Amino acid sequence: METMQKQYLKKHPKAAEPRRFSEGDYVLVLNIPRRKLEPKWIGPFTVRSAYHEFDSYQLVLPSGQIWPVQVHGDRMRPIALDEEPDHLWYYKGIPGDEPEPEKPIADRDLTADDDP
Repeated sequence: METMQKQYLKKHPKAAEPRRFSEGDYVLVLNIPRRKLEPKWIGPFTVRSAYHEFDSYQLVLPSGQIWPVQVHGDRMRPIALDEEPDHLWYYKGIPGDEPEPEKPIADRDLTADDDP
């Protein structure tokens, strides 16, 4: 088994080394969990800080807001941009930033006339 691994690494040397990102790099993040018609990647994000010993990164949204969780390098893909992004290509929402649920019908005033 060891010889097979050595042969594989000899043919594919890039498979053994992890992908490294630097501060200021633009990346896309794997959209997990996602629904059938949602895009596979969301972004672009900017790498704010890198923790290479854990292969994790702190990201920043184009609006300047810090993404609340660190992202592992396996879930990121580098991209090349000509200009600085001003919005996300796909926005699913920030984890923990869900909108308030709508009031149940039982708590609503159904006698009020909504038409002007």
